[in-house]
Amino acid sequence: MLNHNPEKGQASSVRLGIVSLKSDYDVLLIALCDQPDIGAEEIESLLEQFKHRARNQEIVLPIVNGQRGNPVLFSRGVINRILEIPEMVCRPYMDQHPELVQVLVTSNEAYVLDVDTLNDIQKFGLDPIET
Repeated sequence: MLNHNPEKGQASSVRLGIVSLKSDYDVLLIALCDQPDIGAEEIESLLEQFKHRARNQEIVLPIVNGQRGNPVLFSRGVINRILEIPEMVCRPYMDQHPELVQVLVTSNEAYVLDVDTLNDIQKFGLDPIET
């Protein structure tokens, strides 16, 4: 699906993605594509936290040294509530409903490490993609 309003930013692409979901799910992981160190261990930690969350908490958010991380897990119910509000996206919804957020406090830097620039690519020893 093509985002016809990219000027609205990354959040508009996320919303477009969740609107287009056709499959059934209990929990949705929303991840960034520029986090090279996110792997099975990080995802399993989030899923374990989701499995053991408090009854009223429907979002799992990793926090590293006070900084929000990614990916984030959302229950189907929360995703449905987000979609009921025109132009609502995940981060503002979390900010408006902190009681729904189960925090995963961790020292795992993978949740906050992202690669945005050529300098980042070189700093982390990654191979740049030729275009």
